[in-house]
Amino acid sequence: MAERVCPKCGHDCAAEAVLCVRCGTDLRTGRRLRTEVEARSERPLAELCRLAGEIVRGYLPGLLRPGLLIFLALTAATGLALLGAALLMGIFGLILLAFPVGGMGLLFYLQALAWLIGGDWALLPEHLAGFGEGHWLLFLLLAGLPFVLLFAAMKLFVL
Repeated sequence: MAERVCPKCGHDCAAEAVLCVRCGTDLRTGRRLRTEVEARSERPLAELCRLAGEIVRGYLPGLLRPGLLIFLALTAATGLALLGAALLMGIFGLILLAFPVGGMGLLFYLQALAWLIGGDWALLPEHLAGFGEGHWLLFLLLAGLPFVLLFAAMKLFVL
């Protein structure tokens, strides 16, 4: 197989080569090809921000209401604290006390999630009745998150 030599840089190219891989010269015409790099557009970032805004408005409208957001954060923290207290009560053998405290903590946490996803001050049953399929999935994922983290932590510390 005969090789071709680039007329610009002298690099040995394959016989069927059209371009020199070293300098970019067109071996048929002897002219060097120019490469232009297109400037990056800010459009993908703007599109990502727009999409994030739509997701928040559609699925987490509670994030857009500062008064509601503060109150739901306090309610969720109270609920998680009660769940933690119930766990400690269970560890120390106070099972009969742990169940109502844990149940109250769960209700507080679920109410805070309903405010976050529903975006208004309605009570938990009213929000649950109005949730669509996507809202239900988000609600169940967020409701299970503390328990997944708790079991992961227990697994980590037990082993």
